[in-house]
Amino acid sequence: GADQERPKVITSLVSKPAADGVHLEWSRPTNYLNGQRMDDLGGFLVFRGVPDHVAEQIADVKVSDRERFRPEKRFEYVDKDVTKGGHYYYRVISYTLDNYYSQPSNMVAVTLD
Repeated sequence: GADQERPKVITSLVSKPAADGVHLEWSRPTNYLNGQRMDDLGGFLVFRGVPDHVAEQIADVKVSDRERFRPEKRFEYVDKDVTKGGHYYYRVISYTLDNYYSQPSNMVAVTLD
């Protein structure tokens, strides 16, 4: 079933505004929905939304073979395509090498001064 193939949801997404954009950071999922250990993490899709618009995918962060086997790895992405005074929302979805997708992560909201 899909529960054996789909990664657990990421609940660790955090963001911090910086001079060069919005820094997003999260911990990799280490298990499938059924609790089994996961060894075929393929990567992450990063979604950005703005008020009153549907979130859109802005990045596909691939996981290297070396990273795949380092369980404590944290991943990050910098969204440089943001403007001062903007309000943004982010979520991350992980996927396996066979393209099974997790549910969207926790949402983080960012306001740039």
